[in-house]
This record gives sequence, structure tokens and C-alpha cells, in this order.
Amino acid sequence: MTTYHEGLDHNPHDIDDAGHRPVAVHGGTGLGTASLVLGICSIAAGWLVVAPLIGLVLGMKSRHREPLARGRSLWGIILNGACLTVWIVLGLIMLAAIIFGAINK
Repeated sequence: MTTYHEGLDHNPHDIDDAGHRPVAVHGGTGLGTASLVLGICSIAAGWLVVAPLIGLVLGMKSRHREPLARGRSLWGIILNGACLTVWIVLGLIMLAAIIFGAINK
């Protein structure tokens, strides 16, 4: 009885002693992808502060944990940071207008 599986090129390094192929495992790219998607949705849909803040945190975590998602996490950080900056500036403008309006009454 042979330990080779159908379809293998019969290289003894392709299978282990139990007759199984080794599986390549990588870290994944879920956090970076989620950060990028939240960044795109935040810009496109004008989501409030919560989604860009979550996307920014996910992007920063992804930069350290997922080497395969560095580009996605960088773009997620950029997009979420830009959206968060816009919301903070708009909030400060609205707050200044309310305070200035109350002073001028």
C-alpha cells in the first residue's frame, strides 16, 4: 500500500508520515480588511465618529499583527483618520457657532 495521494507529484517532501500534505498557515488579513472597508464606508456614507474610530483602532492593530495586510491597514488608517478629522473639525465649528451665538444674544 502506498502513502501517496492521487494528484501529488510523488515528492516525498509533499506529505508527512501520516500521508497528509502540510498546510501553509499565514496570519490572515481580517483586521486590515475591516479597517479599509470601514474607512471607505465612513467616507462614502458619512458615518459618524464611532465607525471611523473603530476602523482606526483596527488598522493600528493590523499594522502590528498582520504583515500581509500592511497596505490595507495603512489605507484604512488614512481614510478613517481623514473622516475622523473632518467630524472633529465640523464638531468644533458647530460648538464655536453655538457659543458665539449665545454670546451675541
